[in-house]
Amino acid sequence: MVERLSEGTRGMMARAGAEAQRLGHGHLGTEHLLLGILGDESSPACRELLAAGATLDGCRSKVAEAVGQPAGAAPPDGAELTDRARRALERADRLSLRRRSPLVEPEHVLLSILDVEGRAGQVLRGLGVDVAALREAVARTLDAPPPPAE
Repeated sequence: MVERLSEGTRGMMARAGAEAQRLGHGHLGTEHLLLGILGDESSPACRELLAAGATLDGCRSKVAEAVGQPAGAAPPDGAELTDRARRALERADRLSLRRRSPLVEPEHVLLSILDVEGRAGQVLRGLGVDVAALREAVARTLDAPPPPAE
């Protein structure tokens, strides 16, 4: 699946890892994938999250609250994916194939995160985001024709 990740998704994964390390977490969960998506305001997935009321700072605060911040110990480099994060990425891969997309985009990842019911969903609900409405909006984004090339 790694070979099918778009540049945007690769960047999202790098940002997710950086967020996990920044928060002192030794794992990379759905909550970190969510933060990785919010780190690129040019992506349709991020724009849908922002329109739904999620912000990077707000989500980061809720993630720190939900997971905690370990005192003292530095997190290891290259945190391991949690089972739910791995499942979300696998679902994103299958979703992109079903939609005949050549690459796994952040929108596929966001839809899959919303489906696996991990901490990302908790974080979004904690911010008052209507997760069902967000899911519908992201699905519509994927169904929309691509913008014309400039």
